[in-house]
Amino acid sequence: MVEFRKIAAMSDVHIADIMAERLAGVLGPKWPDTKLVGDAWAYVVDGVAMGIGGIEPVWTGRRVLWSYQAGLGVGDWKRVLRFTRLKLDRAFEDPAVRRIEATAHIEGSQFCNFLERLAFRREGRLVAYSPNGETMDMFARVRG
Repeated sequence: MVEFRKIAAMSDVHIADIMAERLAGVLGPKWPDTKLVGDAWAYVVDGVAMGIGGIEPVWTGRRVLWSYQAGLGVGDWKRVLRFTRLKLDRAFEDPAVRRIEATAHIEGSQFCNFLERLAFRREGRLVAYSPNGETMDMFARVRG
């Protein structure tokens, strides 16, 4: 069974071990204490979270799309793409939202392709940007 489940905090949903390691590497050892204030969801297959994502407010007019996946197949990516597109469209229904941005590891071309399919445009390269000092690419989707 496949479902999308709304989550209020990362600790509210079972995270697959590979995702937990990835999150700890990006957000540090206190990642389970991270509280989400925006719209967040989990992609759940047979009771196990295979992906989590959300759209977080940064300041008025600006939001950040974030996402972590583990072992998604082609059909899973298609479902996540459709669902994320719906969430982005709903976010832009708020007239105050002008920009939604996302960063992706430059070697993570699958996520780069995912963002481009969501009408995000690559804006540039952020050298030594991540908490671990990795280089990331910045993508954005803007109103109009």
